[in-house]
Amino acid sequence: MDSGAIFSTSTCGPCLGGYMGVLAKGERCVSTTNRNFVGRQGPGVRTHLVNPGMAAAAEWARARHRRFVLNPSPVAPLGEDVLADADPLVVNESEALYYADASAGDDPDEIVARLLERVRTVVITRGADDVVVATEDYVERIAVPRVRAVDTTGAGDHFAGTLAALLGTGHDLFAAAHEAARAAAILVASHRAQR
Repeated sequence: MDSGAIFSTSTCGPCLGGYMGVLAKGERCVSTTNRNFVGRQGPGVRTHLVNPGMAAAAEWARARHRRFVLNPSPVAPLGEDVLADADPLVVNESEALYYADASAGDDPDEIVARLLERVRTVVITRGADDVVVATEDYVERIAVPRVRAVDTTGAGDHFAGTLAALLGTGHDLFAAAHEAARAAAILVASHRAQR
């Protein structure tokens, strides 16, 4: 994979000045470490903590000019570069608050605006209320089909999977979100044993 970066094996080098040395001021380090603090990899260096699989998937999509559908559930700290590749970021309401650095009760439009500062497009599922789909140019609130909910287990995963599959076959974001909302509604109206 050609990422314009240097990959290394697990090492304490950047922190201790050992193997491969320390990073220079202004350089960035993508790390899977579980600890981070200002200056950890050197003065003036930015360290982005990421899940190794997530970082590889984002880079793979970027290198091939492919869409990177990101559904980070449960929430976890993600590097800005990983978030910047999200197209879309698919989150529920509480996940949206986390990635927007917002609080419950904040203006929903402001939450969407904050997310769009970090990602290309965003889809926020809001249970039976609606689905918010946003690009830098347009925000649409998609009504969720009304059904008698029998079992909501897996509804968010089903929505995200359907959305990703439809995007992968060429559907536009808004059409895919409409279909994913319909598919999730059908799922919650059925008993788990019938799925």
